[in-house]
Amino acid sequence: MLKSPSISLPSRDIFALDLGTTKFCLATLRMREGEKPVIEKVVVPAGGMRRGMVCHMQEAGRALDHLLSLAEQKFSRDIKHIYLGVAGSHLRGRIARAALDLGGDAIRAEDQEAILNKCQKPLDSSYEVLHNIPLTFQVDQRDLVNCAIGFSGDFLKGESFIIEADKNYLKDLVRLCNASGLTVLKLYAEPYASAMVSVPYEQKQQGVVVADIGGGTTDGIVFKEGKPIKLFTVSVGGQLMSQDLATCLRLPIADAHALKHHFGLEHISAQPTLDTWEVQQITGKRAAINAAHVHRILSCRIIELYHLIMEELGPLKHLLTSGMIITGGGSELKNIGPFISAQRALFVSKNKPVLPKLANATATPDDRTTASTPYATVAGLLYLAWLHEEKTHRAAISTKATFHLRSFLSWLKEIA
Repeated sequence: MLKSPSISLPSRDIFALDLGTTKFCLATLRMREGEKPVIEKVVVPAGGMRRGMVCHMQEAGRALDHLLSLAEQKFSRDIKHIYLGVAGSHLRGRIARAALDLGGDAIRAEDQEAILNKCQKPLDSSYEVLHNIPLTFQVDQRDLVNCAIGFSGDFLKGESFIIEADKNYLKDLVRLCNASGLTVLKLYAEPYASAMVSVPYEQKQQGVVVADIGGGTTDGIVFKEGKPIKLFTVSVGGQLMSQDLATCLRLPIADAHALKHHFGLEHISAQPTLDTWEVQQITGKRAAINAAHVHRILSCRIIELYHLIMEELGPLKHLLTSGMIITGGGSELKNIGPFISAQRALFVSKNKPVLPKLANATATPDDRTTASTPYATVAGLLYLAWLHEEKTHRAAISTKATFHLRSFLSWLKEIA
């Protein structure tokens, strides 16, 4: 449905857009020769969003226009092209399989590409593929390999992990951006984007689930032996936690949100604070709220989130040696990691998003480009966008080199 136009890279600036439930974020990856890549971002309150998806086009459009205006002021340039993140319960992942008759010939890169193209065929015409990630290949009845090029055999089988999304909803997202004067270069699934910058290679190899706790939903993706094998979304996020506090304590939502961030699950720590917040309830009464009050309410919702994730994992939870990595804004809740770990199924940790080494980044880990945890998604979108532009750039150079080589050989024939 969407084709990526040719991209020139004079400035090396890349823009990514995350339309979250509670905030819209437009970020850029500024890359200059000899300098460390830097992520800069502009954030505004979301509009017209519910559980990670647009529910009111006009409200979302107004919020996006406001975001774009602020971003163009901050970055001192017109913004016309973006990479867009996609989230919501319509996202789904599946393992696809295909086979190819080789007739005993050696396997070429084109054969592997043919297998992946077969895997990419949608099972449902109302869905469109966002990612086609190769998993394994098998030549005849031999052991599985990651790359089969160069082997000879009668048959080639392949598996890939497909992430797909509702085609009409993707059209709505593109139309929303177009109405603000933006061209969408490519769409990426946000759970996959977050995982690309939140999970080190070794943890992906050993098995891990990444839970991106956003405002409206928690998006999850499971890795085993370095490859994604499952994708899921559960309808519990930070916004629902704030609403729980507002309802139970009879508070305005803004006060409930502030209390959530101040106390979190601090009551389980070794030395919880003893401070008390004096607040005015919506009934007009004054109330004194402490960490214990907040903990009793939040813990119920987080236990529910834990059980929903375990239900999605099923038997896979016994294969995840590296446990669970939490990211996103909801992971900033005080003591949420230790609290989930205490449920005794998976070890839970929180990783700071780090972009793998880019073209002109140094090899020193301290010099890598990083982002704060609430912005793991947009950091991942920028990284995937950078990979795409580099691939496009290399392909253009290769095509140009091939053209000149053919011209040179033709010239040699003429003078021979």
